[in-house]
Amino acid sequence: MAPADIDEAVRQVREAKAGAVLLDSGLRNHDSLSVTTMVHEQVPETGIVVMGLLPHQDEIADFVRAGARGFIMREASLEEFFQTIRAVTEGGSALPRKLTASLFDEIARQRLPSPTLRDLRTADLTNRESQVLALIGEGLSNKEMAARLHVAIDTVKSHMQSLRNKLGLRTRLQIGAFARGDGERHLHSPR
Repeated sequence: MAPADIDEAVRQVREAKAGAVLLDSGLRNHDSLSVTTMVHEQVPETGIVVMGLLPHQDEIADFVRAGARGFIMREASLEEFFQTIRAVTEGGSALPRKLTASLFDEIARQRLPSPTLRDLRTADLTNRESQVLALIGEGLSNKEMAARLHVAIDTVKSHMQSLRNKLGLRTRLQIGAFARGDGERHLHSPR
């Protein structure tokens, strides 16, 4: 989704005075997290339900921090689907049992001792890796970064892998949080 599309989606949610928004976790370019964040920030009274998750989804905590209050597994029954929507529209939260272990695993990984982000910021990043890091923070897709930097998409992917290795981060969402400067709070806080 382009930023204008996200703005339009938020506008429609606001106008509809929706009790809940169903969001596909598989939006291209990781936009599902961006949409979750924008809806939560601009229409906080609307509950966000993320759908289509797999049992070992690694980014559940990222969605929770972004404002999601409910999750629906890909293989959820119709009854589970409606229970989740009902819980969220009534102001509650809903996390399928199968995702509980994933969430606890992710929280445990985040609490492991690791270098501070100040140390990570001084990692030996090349100029191009620093550029890619900044563009990830802006929310650009690999294709958009390749066009902006005038390189091949495979080159961008190579820089992404290098950033993961050098920064000790696992996901694109974590790299984006780090790039935006909110990574320390999200990645290493004891909360």
